[in-house]
Amino acid sequence: MGDNNLKSLEELKGESKELDYDYTEKFATISDDKKSLLIRIPQDIRKKVHIKAGDKIRFFAIYKEDEKPKLKIEWVKKDAG
Repeated sequence: MGDNNLKSLEELKGESKELDYDYTEKFATISDDKKSLLIRIPQDIRKKVHIKAGDKIRFFAIYKEDEKPKLKIEWVKKDAG
């Protein structure tokens, strides 16, 4: 073995760097009240990101012929435009 295969301490730190964020993944079932589809935001997600009653949810859908529709859902703070 030669010294060509040795890595510096900085290279090793870069390779072993952990994610600098945490995430939570939850699923919710969509229900229907005959007027709208309804979804409940899981409590632990609500608490982590501080979602409050009166905040807005923006729905953005893309429909392209011969492709599966895409849906983006974004949380908007209460006082945001």
